[in-house]
Amino acid sequence: MQRLRRKMFVMVWLCVAGSIALVFAILSFLPLTPFAEEVQERTTSFALDTASDLLARQGMLAVQDVISAFANADPSIRLSVKAVGAPIECAVSVSDTLVRRVVNSGKCYEVTAVPDDAYIWRQWPKLMPWASALLAAAGAAFWLANYFTGPVEQLRQGLGELARGNFGARIGEEVDRKRDEVAALAHDFDATASRLQEFQEVQQRLFHDVSHELRSPLSRLQAGLGVLRQNPARLNDMLERLEREIQRMDDLVGEILTLAKLAAAADQPLNRQRLDLIDLVREIVDDSTFEGASNQVAVEYDGEESFVTSVDGELIYRAVENVVRNAVK
Repeated sequence: MQRLRRKMFVMVWLCVAGSIALVFAILSFLPLTPFAEEVQERTTSFALDTASDLLARQGMLAVQDVISAFANADPSIRLSVKAVGAPIECAVSVSDTLVRRVVNSGKCYEVTAVPDDAYIWRQWPKLMPWASALLAAAGAAFWLANYFTGPVEQLRQGLGELARGNFGARIGEEVDRKRDEVAALAHDFDATASRLQEFQEVQQRLFHDVSHELRSPLSRLQAGLGVLRQNPARLNDMLERLEREIQRMDDLVGEILTLAKLAAAADQPLNRQRLDLIDLVREIVDDSTFEGASNQVAVEYDGEESFVTSVDGELIYRAVENVVRNAVK
């Protein structure tokens, strides 16, 4: 689950960070002030021309004051002055637009615009909103990743509990506050777990009831076999008793099978059809009379002549037949 959380975090954060980077790039390469670079170049050129003219007329002390004044007015304008040699040096043309050469007091001086090394540091306050936006995007991505992967992790843990046989596991209360499809999925999980828990309880109760019901005929069978071992002369009498006990066990197994069929059919859609229930009952009565003839048992029907309705005939037949056959036996 950590891998899914990391993937979701990275995807969301990259999308937001990419959008912020795109906006930042557009604003950086397309200055809001028209001709900003040209204005900066002209300002620097003006400062160089002013300083070089002042140096040629009034000397080094005057130009130092001007350089300080320019630096105070605009920190991006930084000028430096140095002597480069004899006046003949000033006759050499300089291609660099950020350099001026003038002669003063028999020396050649060079006035240079120094690159602004502190430009990045001065731009840092402008970068703070973008950095804050990236951090906020990271926080939002982390929250979204936890929001979506948290319920999935809880669902995984719940399924693990079901796999270990703990059908009492529930996760609906933990994610119910979300009130979205994730919460609906959690409630579906709880409903499934409740259904499985009911099946488990029914199965355990069925095992208990079956074991209890089978214990009595089995005990009587064991007792009958013990009597036969002690007195084989009572074989005929004991065989009849043993047959009755075996028949009871057979009836019990039949009832269990019928219950299993009815439970399986309960999960299937009903195959409804219009039929006369009285005809169905009469058919069961005839079959039961034939089956009970050996025991001198007769089954009769006394009731309505007809009752037509829409039912699942097979299920109704099984239910009524099971009751009547138990009565006949």
